[in-house]
Amino acid sequence: MTIILMHKDKVPSSEFAYSRRTSGAITKRRYFKVNFKLLNTALGILVWGFVMIIPPVVHAEYLLAAGDVIEFSAAGVPDLKHRSRVDASGEISLPLLGQLKAAGRPLSELRAEVRELLPTKSLRRKTSQGIDIVVVDPEEIALEIAEYRPVFINGDVAKPGEQPYRLGLTVRQVVALSGGYDLLRFRADQNPIMQSADLRSDYQNLWTEFAQTQAQVWRVEAELSDRASLLTSEEELRKLPIGHSVISSILRFEAERLNINRAVHERETMSLRRQIKQTDEQSALVADQMQKTKEGVELAAVELLRAQSLFERGLTPANRLAEERRLMLLTQTQHLQTTERQGQVKKDREELVRKLESFESQRRGELSREMQDSQMKLASVKTRLQAVDEKLTYAGILKSQLTRGKGALPELIIFRRAKAGPDRIRADEDTEVLPGDTIEVSLRSQLGLAAAERQPQTEAQLK
Repeated sequence: MTIILMHKDKVPSSEFAYSRRTSGAITKRRYFKVNFKLLNTALGILVWGFVMIIPPVVHAEYLLAAGDVIEFSAAGVPDLKHRSRVDASGEISLPLLGQLKAAGRPLSELRAEVRELLPTKSLRRKTSQGIDIVVVDPEEIALEIAEYRPVFINGDVAKPGEQPYRLGLTVRQVVALSGGYDLLRFRADQNPIMQSADLRSDYQNLWTEFAQTQAQVWRVEAELSDRASLLTSEEELRKLPIGHSVISSILRFEAERLNINRAVHERETMSLRRQIKQTDEQSALVADQMQKTKEGVELAAVELLRAQSLFERGLTPANRLAEERRLMLLTQTQHLQTTERQGQVKKDREELVRKLESFESQRRGELSREMQDSQMKLASVKTRLQAVDEKLTYAGILKSQLTRGKGALPELIIFRRAKAGPDRIRADEDTEVLPGDTIEVSLRSQLGLAAAERQPQTEAQLK
C-alpha cells in the first residue's frame, strides 16, 4: 500500500488527501483537515512535560582547600609554568603575582583573578638579541588543578590510609584501592582458625584456674571456721565446663591440704598446751615446796630462839647456838630459792600462753591474707574468662565466615569538612567522594548478637 500526500494546491488549503494505490490504480481517495496551530501547541506541551520529568543535574563547583596543587602556565612562556600547593593558610604562590588567597574559592574565580592581574605585569627575558619584554594575553593563561587532596579511609578494610583522588571517584573504588573489605583486620590479629584453638586452650585453663581458686577459697573458709571438711558440694564445680576428673583432683588436693594444715595446727597448739600444763604442774610442786621451806624457816627460828635462851642461862654450849644459827640461815636460803623458782615457773607459763595466742593470731592473719588474695584472684579470673569468652565468640564466627564465605553488609559514613563544621554523611558504595573526605567503614555482622547470647551463659557459670 502506498500513501500519497496531495499538494495543498490540489486540495483545499487546510486539507491533506491520501489515496491507496492498488495494481497501479487509485482505488480510494480521502481528505482530512489539519489545524496547524493546535498541532504546534500540542507538540510544545509534550516537549515541556518531557523536560519537566527529567530533573536537571546541578553540581556545585568544587572549592579549593589546603593540600590541593594548582598548576599555572602561559602559552608561549614556558618559564611561567609553575605548580603550587595550597598551604595551611589557604594561599598559593604564583610567578609575578606572589601570594593569592585560594582556599574556599572555586577554580574559575581564582582563574579569573589571575587573568585580570597577570596582564598588568611584564616579564623580562634575556635573549641573544637583548632583553625581551613579554606581556601575557589573558586568554593564554591556564590555571588547573594538578593534584587534588587525597581521600582517607578507615575501618574494616585491608589497607586503611589515604588514597589519591580522581574525578568521579566513588566509595566502591576507594574500597577497592584499599584492598577491599576485611573484617579480620580489626577482629583478629592472627589466623582465626589458629587463634580459635589458642583461645579454647586459654578458656579451659582459665576455667581450671577458676575451679582451683574457688576450691582454695572454700578450704580457707573451712580453716577459719575450724571445720574438718570443705563446705561445698562437688556438684557445684561439676557445672563448670571442665572434666570431672580435674574437678575431683582439685577438691581432693584442697581436702588433703586442709587436713595437713589442721594437723600441723593441732600439733603446734597441743604442744604448747602440753607445755603450759607441765608448767602448771611444776608450779604446783614449787608452791608446795615453798610452803614446806616456809614452815622450816619458822621452825628454825623457834629453835634458834630456844637455843639462845638456854645459852644465856648457861644450859647449852656455844657450838649448839652456832649450829642453830647455821640451820636457820640454810632454811631461809632454801625458801628464797624456792620463791625464785616459783617466779620463773610463772614467767615460763606466761610466755607459753603468749606464744599460743601469737600462733593463733598469726595463723588467722595468714588465712585472712590468703582469703583476700584468693578472692582477688577469683575476681581477676572471672574478668579474664569473660574477655576470652568474647574473643572466642568473635574468633569462632570469623572462622565460620572464612569457611562458609559469609560476609557482612558495610556501613559507610563520609566525614566531610564544611564551613559550618564537619558533616557526617551516610553513603553507599556508589556515592561519589570529594577531595579530603574521610570514609569510615564498619562491617556489621552477627558477631555482637552471638556474643550477647553467649555472655549470659558464662556469667551464670561464674556465679
